[in-house]
Amino acid sequence: MKKILYGLTVLFFFIGIGKVEAKANVTASSKVYVGSTFKASIRVNAASMWEVHMSSSGPVKGCSFDDINYTADGNNGSKNYSVTCTTTGVGTITLKLTGKTIDANGNQSAVSDSATIQVVERPKETPKSSVNTLDNLWVEGVSLDPAFNKDTTEYTVELESDVTKIQIGAKKSDTKSSISGEGEKTVSEGMNQFNIVVTAENGAKRTYTIKAQVKEKEPIHVNIGNEQLSVVRKREDLKKLGELYTETTVKINEEEIPAYHGEKTGFTIVGLKNADGKIQNYIYDEEKNSYTLYEEYTFQKVSLFINYTNLSKMPTGYQKEVIELGEREVEAYKKEGKEFYLLYGMNTETGEYTWYSYDKKEGTLQRYIEEKETSSLGKYAKVIFIGIASFFAFFLAIIGALLLKIKHLKGTS
Repeated sequence: MKKILYGLTVLFFFIGIGKVEAKANVTASSKVYVGSTFKASIRVNAASMWEVHMSSSGPVKGCSFDDINYTADGNNGSKNYSVTCTTTGVGTITLKLTGKTIDANGNQSAVSDSATIQVVERPKETPKSSVNTLDNLWVEGVSLDPAFNKDTTEYTVELESDVTKIQIGAKKSDTKSSISGEGEKTVSEGMNQFNIVVTAENGAKRTYTIKAQVKEKEPIHVNIGNEQLSVVRKREDLKKLGELYTETTVKINEEEIPAYHGEKTGFTIVGLKNADGKIQNYIYDEEKNSYTLYEEYTFQKVSLFINYTNLSKMPTGYQKEVIELGEREVEAYKKEGKEFYLLYGMNTETGEYTWYSYDKKEGTLQRYIEEKETSSLGKYAKVIFIGIASFFAFFLAIIGALLLKIKHLKGTS
């Protein structure tokens, strides 16, 4: 019985009777470019069975469609189709949709729908601008060095020691480009660098650099030998030390100066800068107001601060020589016929001063034990030898005397 009903329904679909309720339609873009593709969408709605056909005319290819289908359960349903079409020239494309639909109640309707698409030439793209220069660049209140030129990308300005902020301005050569990096900037003592980046419409970048040198406050000068140095005021400029040192401050000329302090070594370390801007660490003795160059030399597990100031006694037979350690020359002592050098200084991990034996060839270091300690056995052996020899000589003398006396007694008898 069910098969008969289903067959009758199919028959009604193709011969078409009753009230129209189900429908189908086609849609597409209204305007496309020559040589491009577009999608035609077909939708069947509120139908249990359908037969749809799409044809096309105009400058297009691959734009036709046919389908006969039904829902699996015989109830009303919807179905979407998509057809890819390719344009072949300028003109108007017409899509026509025909066929039949039938709903679950047996109501049938004819499908009749259309869509038109205008095909036009693709507009020629204007090349994007590659201009990434400035027409002007300035820092308010000061002059750039050198004077601005759009092809010069690096400039310097000099600022007074009390300046903490500057205003950087820039004007682009092309309205289609963009600028970043201008505006108000914070500066601090020393060299400050700012980059102003110009990005062209096509993405090409150009960087203009302004180096703003803020003058140092009245420098605290220190004379070391024949060289005049200045005390470093910025902690970030100090050469970093190991974990045995902690950050602290010390007063120099009534000003708080950044420093490091070593609990083991007892040293307070500050930075001194020469005329070329090179910064080195120095031991600062607040009581004596003196400075001593501080450099550690690391040999395997020993970090040594070489310094002969506390030396009271020199090992016998050693002569002073100057040798290279890293990039510096240091004072060492060597004995004729010996391969090793002696260095005197502090083990910065323990704070103890002592002599160390340095193997220049291997670059190794070990605690030095004085030769008198290693040769004491030889001295004792010599004493023992002399004692034993003297004893045997004395013993032999007594034996000789006894033999002579015995001989004499035999002769008289």
